[in-house]
Amino acid sequence: MPEKQITAAEAQPGMILVQDVMDKDGRVLIPQGVRLTPMYLSRLLKWGVANLVIEETAPAAPPEPNAMPMPTRQANATQEQQVFAQAVATAIQARFAMVENDPLMMQLRSVALRQLLALGPNGIPGGRPDGVHAL
Repeated sequence: MPEKQITAAEAQPGMILVQDVMDKDGRVLIPQGVRLTPMYLSRLLKWGVANLVIEETAPAAPPEPNAMPMPTRQANATQEQQVFAQAVATAIQARFAMVENDPLMMQLRSVALRQLLALGPNGIPGGRPDGVHAL
């Protein structure tokens, strides 16, 4: 795929990262292959990320459904929670991609996904500022 370097301010929802977005210490903030969402774009600006490398031909489209199953409670979630759930599932799937043949690692992936989704986009159980769990 052809790639193009752009500024974080030029990034649009639906663009796909060709390279990992890393912090100054070399930690991966967003892995390659992720389709950018409004939440990611907001975080990139907050993190002070200057440039990104994207697929040049990537259409600016809404995120695609992820292959990993989402918990049932996500069906009634707000749009922000759905975007968060998609981002978490994509990130977890990318981090466990190299160990998909290891059943123990796949169990760990499921646990990690459930725990992160339980925290919600605000880092609060259920994702609500008042701490009430959304079931």
